Amino acid sequence: MAKPVTLSNTFGTQPGPTIPLSTLDTNFSQLSSAINDTLSYSNYLVDSGAANAYVVTFSATLSTAYTAGLLIQFKVGNNNTGTSTLNVNSLGAKTIKNTDGTNLSSGQLPAGSIALVQYDGTNFQLLNDPSSGTVLGAPLAVTQGGTGLATVPTNGQLLIGNGTGYSVATLTAGSGVSISNGAGSVTLTATGATGLPTLSIVSGTTQTAVTGTHYALTNVATSTLTLPATPAAGDLVYVTSANGLSTNIIARNGSNIQGQASDYIMTVAYSSLQFRYINAGMGWAIIGWGPLEIGAEDFILESYGIV
Repeated sequence: MAKPVTLSNTFGTQPGPTIPLSTLDTNFSQLSSAINDTLSYSNYLVDSGAANAYVVTFSATLSTAYTAGLLIQFKVGNNNTGTSTLNVNSLGAKTIKNTDGTNLSSGQLPAGSIALVQYDGTNFQLLNDPSSGTVLGAPLAVTQGGTGLATVPTNGQLLIGNGTGYSVATLTAGSGVSISNGAGSVTLTATGATGLPTLSIVSGTTQTAVTGTHYALTNVATSTLTLPATPAAGDLVYVTSANGLSTNIIARNGSNIQGQASDYIMTVAYSSLQFRYINAGMGWAIIGWGPLEIGAEDFILESYGIV
């Protein structure tokens, strides 16, 4: 009860040989009013203890004992910073647990909030969440639905579960994939032979190539396409002599082409070639098509069985 129920008459002290029924009616009327009063159903008290050691006291006229099912609401006097207890009427401090059996975390009982707890025979269980809408003083534990981490992921980092908790890890690109990290985004791009390459129309006479791109040389004059300076095995560059010339140049940029330390001339008009980097010795291998194009015809015959 939020307040003791008092009766106006004590029959043992009534004078005279008889007690009027009106006196009894008055008592029953007051008792009925107290039972029907909504305040009588609330065990609401104000904490008088310290942070993590909460104390509440019922009126001395009320019988109080630690009995399973005892339900109490109390106004918290101080923010908790970790494991907390509740002492009712000096019966002894009992630990306040979450409903999953874990101890409270810092900030779960903010000062001024109302906590609803129920005794389970051993501990008090916190039945509500007084910390809702407040900022916790420490990371929320995994057992409480949090990550347990104070680390804030940066661009390119992901939250990874490891079976017992979480860690922040950086996404690493595998073969044939590049990663571009932005604010709140991670973009994966295929850099190998998977899928169609991006088409780039080259209207000038010079162009530096980027892996995974198809270049169409359209300038009326001889054009030079410079291969990437630091290629990795499997990198692909596509090129088409769309200007109809037989003099377009593929500049090796420090790497061999077909095992030769020299630039490559696309001697067949309107031919299309693929340059795939193998290793430092071979450098860029030529794969493609074009009438009598060096390396192209042999590749087609061997790959498709044309005789």
